[in-house]
Amino acid sequence: MSNNKHLSKAKVQSDGALAVRQSAIVETSMTSVERVMEYGKLESEAPMDCEGDDELLWDEEVAIEFKDVSLKYAEGEPEIVKRVGFKIRQGEKVSKR
Repeated sequence: MSNNKHLSKAKVQSDGALAVRQSAIVETSMTSVERVMEYGKLESEAPMDCEGDDELLWDEEVAIEFKDVSLKYAEGEPEIVKRVGFKIRQGEKVSKR
């Protein structure tokens, strides 16, 4: 009989741990649902195509150019990139190698 009592106590502890785990999963799921409901209440952004876009004139060659750029992690730290210059032209891809 003593052995059954220990088994019963272990089963109750196991069931309790399972209940806690399941309630945590339900709470996480409900938080996600609440977040989605809040996002649904946000006002929509303006459409991507605005009236008058056709009237805008863009340069034939669009580029981003860096001239004599130096970078450091924080104020007072040494420069880790020193006096770099480069140009990224329209359609070019940039990657780290």
